[in-house]
Amino acid sequence: LSIVFGEIREEPSVIGKGVFGIVRHPIYLGAILFYFGLLVITFSIIATGIWVLIIAFYYFNSKHEEKLLLDKFGKDYEEYKKEVPMLIPRMRRRGTP
Repeated sequence: LSIVFGEIREEPSVIGKGVFGIVRHPIYLGAILFYFGLLVITFSIIATGIWVLIIAFYYFNSKHEEKLLLDKFGKDYEEYKKEVPMLIPRMRRRGTP
């Protein structure tokens, strides 16, 4: 696993760097953007409705997942939630960390 992820962890912990420092659920954001691309290609009312349902699914799934993560990691995850947005990255000025 260290070859793929770059480090070995004995205990699970909150990861706040890399893509997880930009949004808390980067895979969900990627999926939403992928389906948005399909919506743009098909440009249909049905695809729009499906896309809205997909957004709702990922939003509610994220909320459920975060309850589990709060139970598991407690204060560390609470701090992470304050620092990193759930799905929509914050716009930052250049040079701002």
